[in-house]
Amino acid sequence: MSKRAKIWFGIFLFSFLPYLYLVYVSIFGIEFSWFYSTELCYGYKAVLIALFLGCVIPVYPVVLLFQCIYGFVNRKKLTMKHKLLVGIIITVLVGVTVFGCIGHFITEQVTIRINYKRDIVVIEEYLRENYGEALSADMEVQMPNEITRIYSVKTPLLQFPFSVSLHDDKNEVFLSGFEADYIKDVRLNEKMSEYLSEQWGLPQYAKLNVRVADIEVKGYTKEELPEALLSTCDYKIEGLTMEKNIYLEENVVREIADFLLQWEVKGNGKNANRYFMFYVRVNNEYYASIQAIPSDENEDIWKLHFSGYTDETGTTIENKVEELNLQEYK
Repeated sequence: MSKRAKIWFGIFLFSFLPYLYLVYVSIFGIEFSWFYSTELCYGYKAVLIALFLGCVIPVYPVVLLFQCIYGFVNRKKLTMKHKLLVGIIITVLVGVTVFGCIGHFITEQVTIRINYKRDIVVIEEYLRENYGEALSADMEVQMPNEITRIYSVKTPLLQFPFSVSLHDDKNEVFLSGFEADYIKDVRLNEKMSEYLSEQWGLPQYAKLNVRVADIEVKGYTKEELPEALLSTCDYKIEGLTMEKNIYLEENVVREIADFLLQWEVKGNGKNANRYFMFYVRVNNEYYASIQAIPSDENEDIWKLHFSGYTDETGTTIENKVEELNLQEYK
Protein backbone atom coordinates (compact mmCIF):
# COMPACT_ATOMS: atom_id res chain seq x y z
CA MET A 1 0.00 0.00 0.00
CA SER A 2 1.47 3.34 -1.06
CA LYS A 3 1.97 6.25 1.34
CA ARG A 4 -0.98 8.09 -0.19
CA ALA A 5 -3.18 5.00 0.17
CA LYS A 6 -2.13 4.67 3.83
CA ILE A 7 -3.10 8.29 4.47
CA TRP A 8 -6.55 7.76 2.91
CA PHE A 9 -6.99 4.54 4.87
CA GLY A 10 -6.09 6.42 8.07
CA ILE A 11 -8.69 9.07 7.22
CA PHE A 12 -11.17 6.25 6.59
CA LEU A 13 -10.49 4.78 10.05
CA PHE A 14 -10.63 8.25 11.60
CA SER A 15 -14.12 8.72 10.09
CA PHE A 16 -15.44 6.11 12.54
CA LEU A 17 -14.71 8.34 15.54
CA PRO A 18 -18.13 10.13 15.45
CA TYR A 19 -19.77 6.76 16.05
CA LEU A 20 -18.05 6.61 19.46
CA TYR A 21 -20.54 9.28 20.55
CA LEU A 22 -23.37 6.84 19.86
CA VAL A 23 -21.62 4.26 22.01
CA TYR A 24 -21.23 6.84 24.78
CA VAL A 25 -24.89 8.02 24.80
CA SER A 26 -26.20 4.45 24.64
CA ILE A 27 -24.54 3.84 28.02
CA PHE A 28 -24.41 7.20 29.77
CA GLY A 29 -27.43 8.86 28.17
CA ILE A 30 -28.07 12.26 26.64
CA GLU A 31 -29.88 15.36 27.90
CA PHE A 32 -32.41 16.52 25.35
CA SER A 33 -34.26 19.85 25.56
CA TRP A 34 -37.49 20.46 23.69
CA PHE A 35 -39.19 23.84 24.08
CA TYR A 36 -39.54 24.27 27.87
CA SER A 37 -38.84 20.68 28.93
CA THR A 38 -35.57 18.81 29.41
CA GLU A 39 -35.32 15.02 29.53
CA LEU A 40 -32.41 12.68 30.23
CA CYS A 41 -32.69 9.75 27.79
CA TYR A 42 -30.83 6.46 27.77
CA GLY A 43 -30.43 3.44 25.51
CA TYR A 44 -32.00 3.38 22.07
CA LYS A 45 -33.83 6.67 22.72
CA ALA A 46 -30.50 8.39 23.37
CA VAL A 47 -28.97 6.83 20.24
CA LEU A 48 -31.90 7.99 18.09
CA ILE A 49 -31.65 11.53 19.48
CA ALA A 50 -27.88 11.59 18.89
CA LEU A 51 -28.40 10.32 15.32
CA PHE A 52 -31.03 13.01 14.74
CA LEU A 53 -28.76 15.75 16.04
CA GLY A 54 -25.87 14.33 14.01
CA CYS A 55 -28.04 14.59 10.90
CA VAL A 56 -29.27 18.13 11.64
CA ILE A 57 -25.59 19.06 11.88
CA PRO A 58 -24.71 16.71 9.00
CA VAL A 59 -21.88 14.77 10.61
CA TYR A 60 -23.20 11.24 10.13
CA PRO A 61 -24.49 11.72 6.56
CA VAL A 62 -21.07 13.09 5.50
CA VAL A 63 -18.96 10.37 7.13
CA LEU A 64 -21.33 7.62 5.94
CA LEU A 65 -21.21 8.92 2.38
CA PHE A 66 -17.41 9.12 2.53
CA GLN A 67 -17.16 5.58 3.93
CA CYS A 68 -19.46 4.17 1.24
CA ILE A 69 -17.50 5.87 -1.56
CA TYR A 70 -14.12 4.85 -0.09
CA GLY A 71 -15.23 1.27 0.44
CA PHE A 72 -16.62 0.96 -3.09
CA VAL A 73 -13.59 2.52 -4.79
CA ASN A 74 -11.06 0.49 -2.75
CA ARG A 75 -13.02 -2.76 -2.46
CA LYS A 76 -10.37 -4.63 -4.49
CA LYS A 77 -7.32 -2.73 -3.20
CA LEU A 78 -7.77 -3.40 0.53
CA THR A 79 -6.02 -6.46 1.87
CA MET A 80 -7.70 -9.06 4.05
CA LYS A 81 -5.88 -7.59 7.06
CA HIS A 82 -7.35 -4.14 6.39
CA LYS A 83 -10.84 -5.56 5.86
CA LEU A 84 -10.55 -7.55 9.08
CA LEU A 85 -9.54 -4.41 11.00
CA VAL A 86 -12.51 -2.49 9.61
CA GLY A 87 -14.81 -5.41 10.43
CA ILE A 88 -13.56 -5.50 14.03
CA ILE A 89 -14.09 -1.74 14.44
CA ILE A 90 -17.63 -1.93 13.08
CA THR A 91 -18.46 -5.01 15.18
CA VAL A 92 -17.17 -3.38 18.38
CA LEU A 93 -19.00 -0.11 17.73
CA VAL A 94 -22.29 -1.81 16.87
CA GLY A 95 -21.95 -4.45 19.59
CA VAL A 96 -21.24 -2.04 22.44
CA THR A 97 -24.00 0.31 21.27
CA VAL A 98 -26.53 -2.53 21.06
CA PHE A 99 -25.36 -3.88 24.42
CA GLY A 100 -25.90 -0.45 26.00
CA CYS A 101 -29.37 -0.16 24.46
CA ILE A 102 -30.42 -3.65 25.56
CA GLY A 103 -28.99 -3.13 29.04
CA HIS A 104 -30.90 0.09 29.55
CA PHE A 105 -34.07 -1.42 28.04
CA ILE A 106 -33.97 -4.33 30.50
CA THR A 107 -33.20 -1.98 33.39
CA GLU A 108 -36.06 0.32 32.36
CA GLN A 109 -38.58 -2.55 32.11
CA VAL A 110 -37.59 -3.89 35.54
CA THR A 111 -37.86 -0.40 37.05
CA ILE A 112 -41.28 0.14 35.41
CA ARG A 113 -42.61 -3.09 36.93
CA ILE A 114 -41.20 -2.33 40.37
CA ASN A 115 -42.67 1.19 40.33
CA TYR A 116 -45.99 -0.11 39.02
CA LYS A 117 -46.35 -2.65 41.84
CA ARG A 118 -45.56 0.09 44.36
CA ASP A 119 -47.72 2.84 42.84
CA ILE A 120 -50.79 0.77 41.97
CA VAL A 121 -51.48 0.28 45.68
CA VAL A 122 -51.55 4.06 46.23
CA ILE A 123 -53.62 4.73 43.09
CA GLU A 124 -56.24 2.06 43.80
CA GLU A 125 -56.66 3.39 47.34
CA TYR A 126 -57.10 6.90 45.90
CA LEU A 127 -59.70 5.64 43.42
CA ARG A 128 -61.70 3.93 46.16
CA GLU A 129 -61.63 6.99 48.41
CA ASN A 130 -62.59 9.48 45.69
CA TYR A 131 -64.89 7.50 43.39
CA GLY A 132 -66.34 4.86 45.70
CA GLU A 133 -66.13 1.08 45.76
CA ALA A 134 -68.71 0.52 42.99
CA LEU A 135 -67.07 2.74 40.37
CA SER A 136 -63.45 2.07 41.32
CA ALA A 137 -63.99 -1.69 41.01
CA ASP A 138 -64.28 -1.24 37.23
CA MET A 139 -61.23 1.03 36.98
CA GLU A 140 -58.01 -0.57 35.72
CA VAL A 141 -54.62 1.07 36.27
CA GLN A 142 -52.52 0.40 33.18
CA MET A 143 -48.80 -0.28 33.24
CA PRO A 144 -46.88 2.54 31.50
CA ASN A 145 -44.37 2.03 28.70
CA GLU A 146 -41.74 4.21 30.33
CA ILE A 147 -40.51 5.26 33.77
CA THR A 148 -43.06 7.81 34.93
CA ARG A 149 -45.33 8.72 37.83
CA ILE A 150 -48.23 9.42 35.49
CA TYR A 151 -50.55 6.45 34.95
CA SER A 152 -53.52 5.83 32.65
CA VAL A 153 -56.70 4.41 34.17
CA LYS A 154 -59.35 2.67 32.09
CA THR A 155 -62.98 2.94 33.12
CA PRO A 156 -66.28 2.14 31.37
CA LEU A 157 -67.42 5.64 32.32
CA LEU A 158 -65.06 7.20 29.76
CA GLN A 159 -64.32 6.63 26.10
CA PHE A 160 -60.58 6.91 26.72
CA PRO A 161 -58.41 6.32 29.83
CA PHE A 162 -57.87 9.23 32.20
CA SER A 163 -54.53 10.12 33.79
CA VAL A 164 -53.50 10.00 37.44
CA SER A 165 -50.31 11.75 38.58
CA LEU A 166 -48.27 11.00 41.69
CA HIS A 167 -45.75 13.23 43.47
CA ASP A 168 -42.17 12.53 42.46
CA ASP A 169 -40.94 12.62 46.05
CA LYS A 170 -43.79 10.94 47.91
CA ASN A 171 -46.35 8.24 47.32
CA GLU A 172 -49.59 10.14 46.98
CA VAL A 173 -51.82 11.25 44.11
CA PHE A 174 -51.90 14.98 43.50
CA LEU A 175 -53.81 15.17 40.21
CA SER A 176 -56.53 13.17 38.47
CA GLY A 177 -57.95 13.92 35.04
CA PHE A 178 -61.18 11.98 35.57
CA GLU A 179 -63.45 14.91 36.42
CA ALA A 180 -62.44 17.07 33.44
CA ASP A 181 -62.58 14.11 31.03
CA TYR A 182 -65.96 12.97 32.32
CA ILE A 183 -67.51 16.43 32.05
CA LYS A 184 -66.34 16.59 28.43
CA ASP A 185 -67.18 12.96 27.56
CA VAL A 186 -70.83 13.04 28.68
CA ARG A 187 -71.32 16.67 27.57
CA LEU A 188 -72.23 17.62 31.13
CA ASN A 189 -72.10 21.36 30.44
CA GLU A 190 -74.78 20.97 27.76
CA LYS A 191 -76.89 18.67 29.95
CA MET A 192 -76.58 21.12 32.83
CA SER A 193 -77.61 23.97 30.53
CA GLU A 194 -80.76 22.12 29.48
CA TYR A 195 -81.53 21.09 33.07
CA LEU A 196 -81.18 24.60 34.52
CA SER A 197 -82.96 26.25 31.60
CA GLU A 198 -85.93 24.02 32.33
CA GLN A 199 -85.68 24.74 36.06
CA TRP A 200 -85.70 28.45 35.31
CA GLY A 201 -88.68 28.09 33.00
CA LEU A 202 -86.87 29.63 30.04
CA PRO A 203 -88.53 29.54 26.60
CA GLN A 204 -87.29 26.95 24.11
CA TYR A 205 -85.25 29.50 22.14
CA ALA A 206 -83.14 30.44 25.20
CA LYS A 207 -80.46 28.34 26.88
CA LEU A 208 -78.28 29.17 29.86
CA ASN A 209 -74.53 29.13 29.28
CA VAL A 210 -73.26 26.90 32.08
CA ARG A 211 -69.78 25.67 32.95
CA VAL A 212 -69.57 22.76 35.37
CA ALA A 213 -66.72 23.43 37.80
CA ASP A 214 -66.59 20.22 39.84
CA ILE A 215 -68.37 16.88 40.22
CA GLU A 216 -68.61 14.25 42.95
CA VAL A 217 -69.36 10.78 41.59
CA LYS A 218 -68.69 8.87 44.81
CA GLY A 219 -71.78 7.07 46.06
CA TYR A 220 -73.37 6.67 42.62
CA THR A 221 -73.52 3.71 40.27
CA LYS A 222 -72.76 3.81 36.55
CA GLU A 223 -76.49 3.61 35.78
CA GLU A 224 -77.26 6.66 37.94
CA LEU A 225 -74.71 8.84 36.14
CA PRO A 226 -74.62 11.47 34.77
CA GLU A 227 -78.23 12.45 35.56
CA ALA A 228 -77.63 12.26 39.32
CA LEU A 229 -74.95 14.96 39.03
CA LEU A 230 -77.30 17.61 37.63
CA SER A 231 -78.66 18.42 41.09
CA THR A 232 -75.36 18.09 42.98
CA CYS A 233 -72.44 19.38 40.87
CA ASP A 234 -70.79 22.78 41.27
CA TYR A 235 -71.36 25.02 38.29
CA LYS A 236 -71.08 28.58 37.08
CA ILE A 237 -73.74 30.43 35.09
CA GLU A 238 -71.95 32.58 32.53
CA GLY A 239 -74.83 34.00 30.51
CA LEU A 240 -77.49 33.16 27.96
CA THR A 241 -77.77 32.16 24.29
CA MET A 242 -80.91 33.13 22.39
CA GLU A 243 -82.04 31.68 19.07
CA LYS A 244 -84.02 34.22 17.00
CA ASN A 245 -85.62 34.44 13.57
CA ILE A 246 -85.18 38.20 13.59
CA TYR A 247 -83.16 40.55 15.78
CA LEU A 248 -85.08 43.19 17.73
CA GLU A 249 -82.90 44.98 20.23
CA GLU A 250 -85.71 45.95 22.59
CA ASN A 251 -86.83 42.32 22.86
CA VAL A 252 -83.27 41.15 23.51
CA VAL A 253 -82.77 43.79 26.23
CA ARG A 254 -86.07 42.71 27.79
CA GLU A 255 -84.88 39.11 27.95
CA ILE A 256 -81.52 40.15 29.38
CA ALA A 257 -83.37 42.04 32.10
CA ASP A 258 -85.58 39.01 32.82
CA PHE A 259 -82.46 36.84 33.09
CA LEU A 260 -80.75 39.21 35.53
CA LEU A 261 -83.88 39.42 37.66
CA GLN A 262 -84.17 35.63 37.75
CA TRP A 263 -80.49 35.25 38.51
CA GLU A 264 -80.91 37.38 41.64
CA VAL A 265 -83.48 34.85 42.87
CA LYS A 266 -82.24 31.53 41.40
CA GLY A 267 -78.57 32.11 40.70
CA ASN A 268 -77.52 31.33 44.26
CA GLY A 269 -74.18 33.03 43.74
CA LYS A 270 -73.17 30.68 40.93
CA ASN A 271 -71.26 33.44 39.16
CA ALA A 272 -68.44 34.89 41.25
CA ASN A 273 -67.42 37.49 38.64
CA ARG A 274 -70.87 39.09 38.52
CA TYR A 275 -70.78 39.73 34.79
CA PHE A 276 -72.47 37.82 31.99
CA MET A 277 -72.20 37.22 28.26
CA PHE A 278 -75.32 37.02 26.10
CA TYR A 279 -75.27 35.65 22.57
CA VAL A 280 -77.95 36.07 19.94
CA ARG A 281 -78.16 33.65 17.02
CA VAL A 282 -80.32 34.52 14.04
CA ASN A 283 -81.18 31.69 11.65
CA ASN A 284 -78.63 29.42 13.33
CA GLU A 285 -75.75 31.89 12.95
CA TYR A 286 -74.13 34.06 15.61
CA TYR A 287 -75.41 37.59 15.21
CA ALA A 288 -74.72 39.65 18.32
CA SER A 289 -72.87 39.43 21.61
CA ILE A 290 -73.73 41.55 24.62
CA GLN A 291 -71.67 41.75 27.79
CA ALA A 292 -73.53 42.83 30.94
CA ILE A 293 -71.44 44.44 33.69
CA PRO A 294 -73.00 45.57 36.98
CA SER A 295 -72.56 49.03 38.45
CA ASP A 296 -70.53 49.32 41.64
CA GLU A 297 -72.88 51.98 43.04
CA ASN A 298 -76.32 50.52 42.24
CA GLU A 299 -77.08 46.80 41.95
CA ASP A 300 -80.05 47.53 39.63
CA ILE A 301 -77.88 49.35 37.06
CA TRP A 302 -76.03 47.31 34.43
CA LYS A 303 -73.92 48.38 31.47
CA LEU A 304 -74.68 46.48 28.25
CA HIS A 305 -71.79 46.36 25.79
CA PHE A 306 -73.05 45.45 22.30
CA SER A 307 -70.73 44.24 19.55
CA GLY A 308 -70.48 42.24 16.35
CA TYR A 309 -73.86 42.65 14.66
CA THR A 310 -75.45 44.66 11.88
CA ASP A 311 -78.34 46.96 12.78
CA GLU A 312 -81.47 47.68 10.74
CA THR A 313 -79.66 50.35 8.70
CA GLY A 314 -77.00 47.90 7.53
CA THR A 315 -74.27 49.34 9.73
CA THR A 316 -71.98 46.95 11.59
CA ILE A 317 -71.85 47.87 15.26
CA GLU A 318 -68.39 47.16 16.69
CA ASN A 319 -69.02 48.61 20.11
CA LYS A 320 -72.05 50.24 21.67
CA VAL A 321 -72.80 50.74 25.36
CA GLU A 322 -76.24 51.18 26.87
CA GLU A 323 -77.46 51.42 30.43
CA LEU A 324 -80.01 48.94 31.78
CA ASN A 325 -82.04 49.80 34.87
CA LEU A 326 -83.70 46.67 36.29
CA GLN A 327 -86.17 48.81 38.26
CA GLU A 328 -87.93 49.53 34.96
CA TYR A 329 -88.60 45.79 34.49
CA LYS A 330 -89.67 44.80 38.00
